[in-house]
Amino acid sequence: MKRKGFFIIIVIMLLLNGITPVWGADVSLKGEPEPLGSLSEVLRDPSREITIDQLLDRKHDEAFREHEANVFQFGLTKDAHWIRTSLKELPEEKMPDPWNEYLLYYDYSGIERIEIYLPIIDQEEEGYIPYKGGFYNSKMQDETGFIFPVFQLPENLDPERPIYSRVESTYSKNFTMAMVERNHFSGVQLRMVAMLSSMYGIMLAMLLYNLVLFFALKDRTYIFYVGYIMFMIIYQTSVTGFLKIIHFQWAQILELYALATTFIAVIFGLLFAWHFINYPRFVPKAKYPALLCMAICGIGILLVLSGNQYYANGLAYLMGFTLPFLIFSTAIIAYRKGQTISKYYLMATAVLFSTIIIFALRGAGILEHSFVTLYAVTASVALESILLSFALADRIRMFRKRQEQSDERVSELTHISITDSLTRLFNRRYFEEVLSEIRENPNKSKTPVTMIYLDIDHFKKFNDTYGHPKGDQVLKKLAEVIRENIREGDHPCRIGGEEFAVIFHHTNGPTAWQIAERIRSSLEAVDFSSIAPQIPTVTVSIGVAELKGGEAIEDWVNRTDKMLYTAKEQGRNRISQVDSSFAT
Repeated sequence: MKRKGFFIIIVIMLLLNGITPVWGADVSLKGEPEPLGSLSEVLRDPSREITIDQLLDRKHDEAFREHEANVFQFGLTKDAHWIRTSLKELPEEKMPDPWNEYLLYYDYSGIERIEIYLPIIDQEEEGYIPYKGGFYNSKMQDETGFIFPVFQLPENLDPERPIYSRVESTYSKNFTMAMVERNHFSGVQLRMVAMLSSMYGIMLAMLLYNLVLFFALKDRTYIFYVGYIMFMIIYQTSVTGFLKIIHFQWAQILELYALATTFIAVIFGLLFAWHFINYPRFVPKAKYPALLCMAICGIGILLVLSGNQYYANGLAYLMGFTLPFLIFSTAIIAYRKGQTISKYYLMATAVLFSTIIIFALRGAGILEHSFVTLYAVTASVALESILLSFALADRIRMFRKRQEQSDERVSELTHISITDSLTRLFNRRYFEEVLSEIRENPNKSKTPVTMIYLDIDHFKKFNDTYGHPKGDQVLKKLAEVIRENIREGDHPCRIGGEEFAVIFHHTNGPTAWQIAERIRSSLEAVDFSSIAPQIPTVTVSIGVAELKGGEAIEDWVNRTDKMLYTAKEQGRNRISQVDSSFAT
């Protein structure tokens, strides 16, 4: 347990280190990113029909509104937004020189379309050159190739005229627009790739680990976990743009269908929770909202495949707000009803609950877009994959513990069922089982097997005279004497009232007779005055018989019983055996 706690602390430290701002390198002032939001004005275009020519003709100047923040928070809307950025407002010490050593970036991969119009001076003639980006412009874009849209500024950029940017997306449009020196950005790229690689590496490792467990244990819960993590990896690598590092064009195509993968991940997550928590037993009412969520996810997948990403995105955010609450609340309810849910599962659902809410609020424009709010879900899914793996490991441990407890209980009940409650010797049921085993395994008869029957002399009279409680103490004392004089592998049994039997394997008649004599003489020597001063010496009669080759078990038992009664007829307090030539 301590190792798990230490491992979790290390992972959390790594993840926290990964999601700290990547711009923290020790560079000159000019190397640091320069946010352009506060130098910009924004025009909302619900019609999505305004063109750059109209803006250059100053037809919509009155519609632009000043934007004072560094972050653009357009939220979830179909509207297009135009951004007019005035570079001449930059302080002189931050003015890039030369311009082509700087990059312009929009730090969110989920923007579908970006059109940028950069003012240039070409042979003393003013003009604008267009750049295109976003995954809907995958075949005709001018991005440099990174997880989010990045463009290189032209050398002949004219800072006296504004830059126009048009962004349109059915996903959230929350981002920071900034300039950064190209050499500095190379270091940023390496750090971001390392951060995301570590997170996805953790997820992939947990996926493979639990896939192996699925094949080993054949437990569906593990394959639901594997499906959940696999589609979360696909979704997260798409929404963060990480796949662009592997193959830029393919990644941009996959981004078109990223929402479908998140719906599939939700379905697997619900199935995992269903089986892990055992909804039908502990939270039966939860299966109905769970099934409803699965149906909504199915609708969402159909919307994505039919090209209705905007409405699918709305359903995704609806799931983002409701699903964490459903999973977390059902876990708490099941726990309160007696389900031994791993604390790691509760921690994982709590992490997912908080970070998905943060991501959803960021997407809706309620929380400010930032590096942390953007990548919090990615970091939390990596941490969640570890916690859920621990939860599944705990599940195995709990099942084993329950099995051990069940086995112990079965063993205890079995022991009770074959044990005499008064003397703690075996009872008649066990005696019959041993005889049955000897009957079913005749090969054991090749080695000598001997039985002795014991009966306390005049025990009925003893009980009538001194009472049953004192008689019970005599029975317990005889059982103690028997245990003291036999081996651990022998079978001492109380088969009725004052009658006892012992079965000896690998023991012939003469040896059994000697053991019986020790028992007889030991009981005769017991001082019962501590029970009651007037109690006389207690004696026992014993019959001994060795199993003959080919003899029926019933005949053997009858011979032993006959020897017991012969001992009583001969005067009691003695041992009787068919061949008593060795007796003294």
